[in-house]
Amino acid sequence: LGLGTKELIENHTLWPLYAPFIPYPRRKDIQQLMTGNSYGAVHLASGRAASRIKQNFSLQLCQKCVEDQITTYGESFWDRRWQVPLVKACYKHRGLCETKVRIIGEHRHAFIGVIDAKLNKEFRVSESDERFTVLVNLLLQNSISESPTYWQWSQFYRQLAKNCGFMLGNRIDHKKIFERYISQWTEMWLKQSKLWPDKYETSWLRSIFRKHRKSFSFAEHITVIYALSDGRLSVI
Repeated sequence: LGLGTKELIENHTLWPLYAPFIPYPRRKDIQQLMTGNSYGAVHLASGRAASRIKQNFSLQLCQKCVEDQITTYGESFWDRRWQVPLVKACYKHRGLCETKVRIIGEHRHAFIGVIDAKLNKEFRVSESDERFTVLVNLLLQNSISESPTYWQWSQFYRQLAKNCGFMLGNRIDHKKIFERYISQWTEMWLKQSKLWPDKYETSWLRSIFRKHRKSFSFAEHITVIYALSDGRLSVI
């Protein structure tokens, strides 16, 4: 089929969600790890293991998409867009269904076809869920070959705050940023998604507007950029 390692990683895994936010030297090392048996080193090196955004416990699917796949291709397959952490809405239709196929556990390496998967429940979808799904799918199309440095991300967020008028003299007005962020995504959705930022100095929302010393998750980046730019800016 001519499917190379690079194409497999970029087009058939969730790597594009993480790559733009990892400094290039480490990003290159992680991609190399992905070509072999890393024994979990990829999750540690990418920061995914320590992230507040945890992977799903079970595989998810869209019943309408499965029907469309069978009509178009004569068979169905697991779409990576259904498996993104925090995503509950289909990129085409409404709510995804959680299945009984566990990602973690003794049967995690078993092959279970989509049509054989037993369903648990269909997610109820909010406007925030739909908006988040759109942003995630844009990011999955990312083909950026290099990543910004921590310094560049620090400068970007400071300039974003300035452009929005969220400054108190030379200091960033974290209170206004907090209010804008909450108003765009709603308290309920943020708490359900583990993205609720507290009002303490150690809040992740405050930290993302300070000097970057570590990578933030794709969910933190895309929700903040969307909120402050009113949807006019995106990561790609």
